[in-house]
Amino acid sequence: MHRNGLNLTHDYHHPLSEAARCRIRVYLSDDDRDAPVVILTEPTPNPASPVLDGADRLAEEICDERSPEFSGRPAPVFIQHNEERDGFYLLVLTPAKFTGPRWKHLGKRTVEGLIGGNL
Repeated sequence: MHRNGLNLTHDYHHPLSEAARCRIRVYLSDDDRDAPVVILTEPTPNPASPVLDGADRLAEEICDERSPEFSGRPAPVFIQHNEERDGFYLLVLTPAKFTGPRWKHLGKRTVEGLIGGNL
């Protein structure tokens, strides 16, 4: 995969329910050959269900919201971040369906290497 370094293009809070929100950070490269990286940060404390419980739905919503920016690029890479445990998890979804999520633990250094900078 080509990698020029990524730019933080969006940093906002997305509602998950009336009681919970999730911080969304979207990183894009100037090169359309690079996949967008989306970091979903679960707040501490979290008064509702964990972000992981609805990660497939959330990924689909983000892709719908950002479709013009993601158009012509590889599928986004989604990473779930749990502030309380300072843990990072690669969210693996079935392509084009956003179903069947699986997670793989990532170290903070791996995530920072992926986005080309500090979190």
